[in-house]
This record gives sequence, structure tokens and C-alpha cells, in this order.
Amino acid sequence: MISKRHILFLVLPCLLFAHLMADDELQVKLRTAAKLSPLYLAQPNVLDTQLPPPYIKELYKVVHFDFNNNGRTLTSPHSAEIDAKLYRNDTGAFRERRDFYALTLTIQNKQATATLYDLKKGTSSTFQPLNLTGVLSKDRAELHFLADAIHKKLFGTEGIASTRILFTEKNSTMSGQERASIWIMDYDGAGKRALTDDSSFCVNPTFVPPSRGRIPSNYLYVSYKHGQSKIHLAGLQGGNGVKLGQLRGNQLMPALSQDRKNLFFISDASGNPDLFLESFNAETGVVGKPRQIYAVPYATQASPTVSPNGRQVVFVSNKDGSPRLYIMDVPPEGATIKEIHPRPLLKRRVVATAPAWSPDGSKIAFTAKKEGVRQIWIHDLLTDETTQITTGGGDKENPTWAPNSLHLAYNLSTREGCSVYMLNLNQLKPVILTRGQGEWKFPSWEPRSS
Repeated sequence: MISKRHILFLVLPCLLFAHLMADDELQVKLRTAAKLSPLYLAQPNVLDTQLPPPYIKELYKVVHFDFNNNGRTLTSPHSAEIDAKLYRNDTGAFRERRDFYALTLTIQNKQATATLYDLKKGTSSTFQPLNLTGVLSKDRAELHFLADAIHKKLFGTEGIASTRILFTEKNSTMSGQERASIWIMDYDGAGKRALTDDSSFCVNPTFVPPSRGRIPSNYLYVSYKHGQSKIHLAGLQGGNGVKLGQLRGNQLMPALSQDRKNLFFISDASGNPDLFLESFNAETGVVGKPRQIYAVPYATQASPTVSPNGRQVVFVSNKDGSPRLYIMDVPPEGATIKEIHPRPLLKRRVVATAPAWSPDGSKIAFTAKKEGVRQIWIHDLLTDETTQITTGGGDKENPTWAPNSLHLAYNLSTREGCSVYMLNLNQLKPVILTRGQGEWKFPSWEPRSS
């Protein structure tokens, strides 16, 4: 059973950060969507196959979603006449429409072959055929990998269709007791599966960054299984995690450096929610003793996020009266609290929470109120400008970056519940990823090795 004290510690930062006080609201123009490259996606050309039509229809939907939400292309309206000409390799019909790219998918037996046409250059590329099982839940991953391969061919950068997102699902048992478990899903919201099942309250999942050339195999999360909140390390194959460290008190909000050597977190071990740092090993967990790297009497620190090079950390503190974002260099071992001087990230005195550092190091996403509603904002570290990227009702919180530094996921709360959404900075069109009963919060996007 979770005590009121533990629940209070979990929600205390949210309660502190929600109030408006006398601080300014950000008054910045909304970012406008960028121009996307048009791509014509032909209906599948089905030859000799026993794959059922409903399956092929759903297969096409997966590919269509990937190219409508990659932040770089936008599919053109379908035309059966152009499909026929395209499969006859008559690309002149496309030039009249001024589309830059076209993509065909030929299905024969149990294989799908994609051909990409660059109409601007007058070239075409055919990709390695995909072996299909006829079971979409098994074939989706291969389709996503294909979409990423085509994305790299077009733009020279990795796509995000094959990435995954961690999140928390909160619901109530038959006896009315609240539970929260860690789940994982594909970037488009499909393939959801539970990872933890310890009948406790689990929050704040975050991937452990992978070593070079690999994808993540484990993650961190916070569990109240032992009464107080403790950070756990678990594998993505499923199963409950192992508690890290022996530090007394509560530990929350873990954030790992990209090189997997340092773990930042919040703990009240000294009697106050302060910022701690501990050495980390991706296979075994924490190493050595944790050290307190920032503390202010009677103030609350929260939500650390680390720069990709591991040299700086942004966090939330109400040390000056209301919660704001602060940035500081990671202090060397042996530095005293008096020698550490974080500075405000934003020029204006804005109540801001939940910072997230982009993988390319150029931006900080965060939550701040506009007209009484929490919205997602981005602060550009290169230009020192701040931009609002979400609008509308419902509080948007807990932003997390995709590895391309173009897409964000976040949770949106309304009276009906809380769901995870994503958008990209070139479209600013929210796409819902989770539906159903319960509350879906704390998304964490899968990183890629640098």
C-alpha cells in the first residue's frame, strides 16, 4: 500500500509547479509548419498471392501512416489512373503533377517489393523485398524498417518508424486501489505490451541508451513496491526490475547521460528533494556512492535532463519562489554546493516544468502555461528563442524527443482521461497514440546510438 506521504512526494512537484503566482506567461508567436516534400503512394500492385485483401489493406495503412508522419513527406491524393501509369513505369504522368517522389509496392506470393521514384532527378531505386507472414502484428516491424530505409535514401538521415515508446498506464483494481505499470509500444501506437506486473505504482520510465550500433535492451523506472519510491533497472523483454542503490529516502525522475556513465535523479535522502548524481553501468546498475550536486534549503529540485555530451544538466527548481528551468555544468567530483551556480534557462520569469533535451543538443522542450492551459514549448539554445508548439484545450505535459530531434511525444490530460500524443515540428499536427480506459502518461522515446 502506498502511503499518503509517498503519493505526496510523487505529486508534490506537480502541485508546486502548477500554480501561477506572479510570473509572466510566455508571449511568443506559434511556430508555423514547414513545407513538406510531396510523395505519391500508389495502391499496392497485387499479383499472384494468397494474402487476404483485408490484410493488404491494413498493410497499406501502415506504410501510408509512416510517410504521412515522418516530418519530411506528405502523401498526395490517390489516383487509380496514375497508379496504372506508374506501374507501367510511365513517370511522365507524375511530372505533370509536379510531385517530387513516388512509391510503389508490388506484392507477389508472400513478398513485397518497394520502388522509389525521384521525379525531380529522374531516378528510381528498388529495395530489398520483404518476406510477409500474412499476420500484420508480425509484419509491421518489417514495414517500419522499410519506411526508415526509404527515408534515409531520400534525406540521408535515419527515420523514426522503427522506434518505440515507453509509457505508464494507470488504472484502478476491483477494490478501488490505484496501480500503474510500464508499457512499451511502436512509435505509431501499435504493438502495446506491458513490461511490469508487480502490483505496485510504477512511473517515470526511461530507456537506457544503447551502445554503438545497437538498440536499447533495458530501461529505468520508479516503483513504490517497497513503500518509498525507488529507481529500478529492467529488461525490455519484460519482467519486473531490480532496485538500484542503497540510498535512503525516495528516489525519482531518473535521467541518464548518453554515454551511459552517469545517472541523475531526485532524492530526499537529505530531507529535501535535491539533485543527485551517481556513476552507472548499463549492465549492472549504479556504481559507487551517489553525490548531491545541487541543493537549496526549503526548495524543491525536479526533472533533470542531460545534454547529449553529458556536460550540462537542465532541471527545475523553485529556489527563487516559483518553479523555473535552470541550467548548469555538471560539477566535478569534490565540488561544493557553494561552488555550483546554475543560471535560469529562460530570460523571463516563467513557471516551467518537465524539460527534455533534444538528442542533437540544440533544443529544450518543456511545459508552461498559456491562458491557463499547459502547453509544450521549445527553447532554441542556438538562437535563445522560445516557441509554442501545441495549442487547444487539455494540459500537455512530459515531452520526450525522438532520436531525430524532430518529433515529440507527450501526454494530454482532459476530463475524459489522459493519452499519449506525438507531433513533429514540421507539421504540428497532434496524433493520438493511446486509446482506452486508464491514464497513459510519462512517454519516453527510444534513443539511438550516436
